[in-house]
Amino acid sequence: MKSRPQASIPNSLLILVDEISLTQQSNRKNLDQLLTIKKEEITRLQAARDENKELLEQL
Repeated sequence: MKSRPQASIPNSLLILVDEISLTQQSNRKNLDQLLTIKKEEITRLQAARDENKELLEQL
């Protein structure tokens, strides 16, 4: 099957493809932000755990 020139692709389809692409980029960015937040939470929890461990050892 021969690929058709872009002019024959309905404009609405091209707009949808662009919207999907932008949505994917946005989703990736949001996932990266969530991952960063979760890593920071893990670091805080580990620090609190270590501090609690030290306090327990002092008892």
